Order: sequence, then C-alpha cells, then structure tokens
Amino acid sequence: MDRQVDNSEAIRENLEYLVKNHGKIYEAYSRYGELVHEKGGPLGQLTLD
Repeated sequence: MDRQVDNSEAIRENLEYLVKNHGKIYEAYSRYGELVHEKGGPLGQLTLD
C-alpha cells in the first residue's frame, strides 16, 4: 500500500470512548496484553510453519 493515512485522532477518540463507556473491558484487555507480554513464551515450530 503506497498511501499513508493519518488516523491517529480517530484512534485517540475511539480509545477515550472505550475507556469512558466500557472501562472494565478496557482494563481486562490491557491486563491480557500485559500477561501475554510477561508470561507468553516463544511460538512453537508448528505454530510458525
């Protein structure tokens, strides 16, 4: 794709909406990301093939 779209404002607005209206879902998703980062191991060879 050779065209670049700046949608950072839309992303920010959507995140603010999510946090304001669905805070528990955002917190759970954020925690999930932290756990994947902290506890997730490398992918096995079968996953990579």
